[in-house]
Amino acid sequence: MIGCVLASATVLALAVPGAAFAFDPDDPAFSGWDGHPGEAGSFGSSGSFGGSGGSGSVGGAGDLDDAIDWDALSKLRGDSGPDGSTSAAPGASPGTAPDVPGGVGDFDALSAAFANATPDGDTVRITSSMTVEGPGHVLTLKPKAVLTLDLGMYGIGDMPVVLGKGSTLRITGTTGSLTASGPLDPNNPGRTAGIQTTDATLIVDGGTVYATGTAEYIHSSGAGIGGSLSAAGGTLVVNGGRVIATGGLGGAGIGTGCDHKYLGNYSLKADAGSITINGGTVEATGGNGGPADGAHLVGQGGGAGIGGGLFRSGGSITNNGGDVTASGGIGAAGIGSGSVAISPFISTVNLKNGGTVTINGGDVTAIAGESASAIGGGYVAHGATVAITGGTVIAKQGTGAPTAIGGGPKGWGASFPKFGSLSITAPGILSLPEGAVLDVPAGATVSGNGAVSGAGKVVFQGNGTLPWDLTKR
Repeated sequence: MIGCVLASATVLALAVPGAAFAFDPDDPAFSGWDGHPGEAGSFGSSGSFGGSGGSGSVGGAGDLDDAIDWDALSKLRGDSGPDGSTSAAPGASPGTAPDVPGGVGDFDALSAAFANATPDGDTVRITSSMTVEGPGHVLTLKPKAVLTLDLGMYGIGDMPVVLGKGSTLRITGTTGSLTASGPLDPNNPGRTAGIQTTDATLIVDGGTVYATGTAEYIHSSGAGIGGSLSAAGGTLVVNGGRVIATGGLGGAGIGTGCDHKYLGNYSLKADAGSITINGGTVEATGGNGGPADGAHLVGQGGGAGIGGGLFRSGGSITNNGGDVTASGGIGAAGIGSGSVAISPFISTVNLKNGGTVTINGGDVTAIAGESASAIGGGYVAHGATVAITGGTVIAKQGTGAPTAIGGGPKGWGASFPKFGSLSITAPGILSLPEGAVLDVPAGATVSGNGAVSGAGKVVFQGNGTLPWDLTKR
């Protein structure tokens, strides 16, 4: 049953099951209207608009179905017409949003928006979930472009995302998600980051980002977010939402890709870049390098959860308030450097380091891979400059590593990795779980008035400055 009430001499209020609308008979959306309301404002029991008006019926040329342009009405509601059929807004389909400024609902339109973005700052809004598969589907943001990707409540993927030099991509949304992975070049599979940010900036304000470095080529893969093969990490800022990043073979979860040119490509510039987490949730897992083979000499070295990939250093890593879990691959720190070597041919070439790690707030859990520190150096790598000024940091070294924070274990013929430095300032807390050890070697710099808690222990070998009463531990 459809009921009509007269709202005025010119506007009719139409009650449709599930919604109510008021419309103007002069509106072109309602073709066929040529009557006028009678004084009584009622209509006959048949529900038609017949009659000449003046007798209490609504004048008009035909019945209700003829009087209303249902396609036009559907633009207001995106619902069913009188025959029960569905008519959605142009460019949309049931379950998608109607047209909005900057809205895209398919991969081709989204790819074009990335390719045509300008330095002035553009916004693209996802209006429909989309799934793509196979090589050739790559979102490439051109150099120096600035683009906001509003996921809204829709999921899109699965394709690699490449940010051109000097570009900035900002991701926002509510329950929407971006899934980024897959080979960039079908002729060179396994050598790309899920989201490549080298010399570029990625900002995550909302939504969920799943990013995975490809895992098809031994020792030569990219980070989940950051550098592709042998490339630096760029800049990442997380203000909110959720980021789940997994490195490919030897790639960091967030940071650099694997360096397969380990015998002569030790560029100190190719580190994890700048990673700042102001809020949200971050889960980062480094990838393992795979089995050794005759061509690559290397065993199962891995990338850091956040920091360097295999043979790579950490970068500048800051947490101001996020909930962070970082797990390193084999021989790699949870936060810091990747594994430097499992081979005597490589460990004597150079020692990497864990970079700079600053924790000003939030909760951080750093889980080391085998033979690596939780924060600082991976296997045969120096430690990091670590400052904890707020929040709680849980750290435990991997099997075979001497310390939860500091340098990794000594390798084949290499000098012993340096500890780095550590300061813990109130209200910052370092929590050492059962089995964890903070081993402070001679000459190391340790300072601050923060707290050390947990069932682990501290070992002090002298010459350093240690503010805690070790006798209570």
